Amino acid sequence: MKNIKIGFRISLIIIAFTALVACSKDTANKQSILDNPSIQKLPASAMAFLTWDSTRPAYQKFRLSQWGRAGNSALLDTFKQIAERSQDEKLLGLVDAFIKTGLITTSSDQSEALRDAVVFLTTDQPSHQPGITLYASANQGTNFKDKLRVLEDLMKSSGYETSKRTSPYDGFTLKIVRAQGSPISLHFAASQDILAVSSQEELLAAAFAEPNPAGLQQVKQTEAFLKTAGAANPGDEVSMVFVDLRKLMGEVNNSVPPVTGTAESQKIHETLANFPAQGLSWSRRMGRTLTDSIAISLDPKTEDQRRWVNALSGSGQAYSFKKLPPDILTGVTFDGALLHNIKEAALAEVTAEERSQLSPQLAFLDTLESFSVAIRSGTGGSPFPELVLVATGSNVDSIKQSFRNGVDQIVQALGLKLGAWQKKQIDKAQIEYIMSPLGIGAFLAQSSGTTILSSSESAVSDIMRAQAGTAPGLGDKLPDGAQDLLKQSNPLGFGYINFFRIASVLENVQGSLAMFTGGKSAVEQEKVEYLKNLGALAGSASTKDGILRLEASYDPGTSGATP
Repeated sequence: MKNIKIGFRISLIIIAFTALVACSKDTANKQSILDNPSIQKLPASAMAFLTWDSTRPAYQKFRLSQWGRAGNSALLDTFKQIAERSQDEKLLGLVDAFIKTGLITTSSDQSEALRDAVVFLTTDQPSHQPGITLYASANQGTNFKDKLRVLEDLMKSSGYETSKRTSPYDGFTLKIVRAQGSPISLHFAASQDILAVSSQEELLAAAFAEPNPAGLQQVKQTEAFLKTAGAANPGDEVSMVFVDLRKLMGEVNNSVPPVTGTAESQKIHETLANFPAQGLSWSRRMGRTLTDSIAISLDPKTEDQRRWVNALSGSGQAYSFKKLPPDILTGVTFDGALLHNIKEAALAEVTAEERSQLSPQLAFLDTLESFSVAIRSGTGGSPFPELVLVATGSNVDSIKQSFRNGVDQIVQALGLKLGAWQKKQIDKAQIEYIMSPLGIGAFLAQSSGTTILSSSESAVSDIMRAQAGTAPGLGDKLPDGAQDLLKQSNPLGFGYINFFRIASVLENVQGSLAMFTGGKSAVEQEKVEYLKNLGALAGSASTKDGILRLEASYDPGTSGATP
């Protein structure tokens, strides 16, 4: 099992490395991203791959966008944190050496070394140990031989063990001896314009041979690829990931020591053998805006898995999300039929006694069309964020009573004494409310078949005006990419987060707390600006024909300033 962990840590290193590299050449080709020279050398044994081609206009557009400019540093920081927590100083030192060599860039102002590349995962037969390999071609002005010489010198000067590789592929082998676990060997080889890095030495040679697409064609003909990578849109891909999950889990299962009779060992093998997904593909595109599309082909093996997979279906009804206040920080909505199906699947796993107790409490889910939860910054000078719940359904009275019972249970559990519910008029509608001494309360109302529960009166008023058409709702303010997700996918779930507004809230909170912190900021201004540049993100989840699709659309930071 140690060797498996080592192999996947190697995978982390090189995948992080490849995600940090790019280029900037201008061509007008509209070919598929799978036509780049490096991936044409992919072996048929590959279980997973990541590829990109920096000569594509979509990649250049991405790199100049706020997501491309900010992404490298953020991903590098995340990787460093992972390495530090796992106490893998040697692996962290390797990444630092890549940066110094120029194989990894930390700014979009830097020229990139890699033109196109593929990173793929294989297993070493017959040991079934995982191995990771990178093939890349050089950007104009880059000499990979020179880069490797510098990298080798850096490794030696930092105390790493290296051994020289000679003709026909210049390079070296790096042995990383760690405080815990077995040593790791990485093999580097390069010509002037081709680079190969692999944990399996025998895979280096193919990088320097003529492209042979036979291996790629075999991968593309697998059932997992055909189901998940399906409809490509040549011309706007930035990068692509594919994982044959069935093949990968099978190899991992083979690498696990044989069952020794222990329940734990038996469970590991059964879990891997019955993994409920066949394949995964992830395509990043840059058109009008940046979008990510993930497709997972579901393949349930057991009765329990089939029950939960069947629960991933909805009704495609109108979404309460559209009527949320347009200035929310973040929010998520769920299809009512999905919640009903999940409830039924969950109740099937409990005892008859537990089912009889829970069924009445969850009965309101049977009448829901959609359910939304959102958070927005406090209004009217309040330092407390506002929580908003919105539900649409056929039995509004049942939903309203369930909301009220939920508030009463929370108040009772917290030991609060808030008194009785009261009534008042807001925008010609009667609402019920309950207040705490701190000014935080619960406001409950119904409007046009919608039930609203909020911690503030203003949110209730805003939603009711949106329902009446006298004020815009969130659906009227969503950017084009988010609108497309709502219209095209009939999602089971839909989420939205506005990083620009979250950054603005952080700035306001820091200003309010300055007198207590001596002017020190709890969050660095650089990170606040980074959040602003991310703009807004909308995401959806949907299922069709056994495929689970997760899609995300990003909106530029400037639109986040829209009230």
